[in-house]
Amino acid sequence: WLRPRTVDDLGLTETLTGLFFTNKLRQHQIEYVTNIEGDVDSLNDGLQIAIFRIVQECVKNVIQHSDSKICELHISISLEAVEMHFYDKGKGLPDEILTRPFKGGLFNAQSYILALGGTMEVSNQNGAHMHVHFPL
Repeated sequence: WLRPRTVDDLGLTETLTGLFFTNKLRQHQIEYVTNIEGDVDSLNDGLQIAIFRIVQECVKNVIQHSDSKICELHISISLEAVEMHFYDKGKGLPDEILTRPFKGGLFNAQSYILALGGTMEVSNQNGAHMHVHFPL
């Protein structure tokens, strides 16, 4: 689960869009929608692992906390940056998560992001929303 063999065997794109996360969410009757613009498989290994682990944390949170029946992952890559958005249509994040320093999985995700020079914004927009920006 931390670094599945599929990332090495099939690439990050297939891991993000294929059965790896889809099946995990389907077990909980949650629909998973993805849209990836650009070649995530050409990103350096550090970015690929960070993206995988961030999505992994988002999926875990949707399953455990959101009461959502759908979640969406959108990634776009330009010459300057990687932009990642993860949404669910659930009950949103508690105010204490939005107003205090992150703990647990969100703290870990933020640590990966900061280590790679990126930024992370978490908000409620008809459910939970995470926006991650990695400069290239």
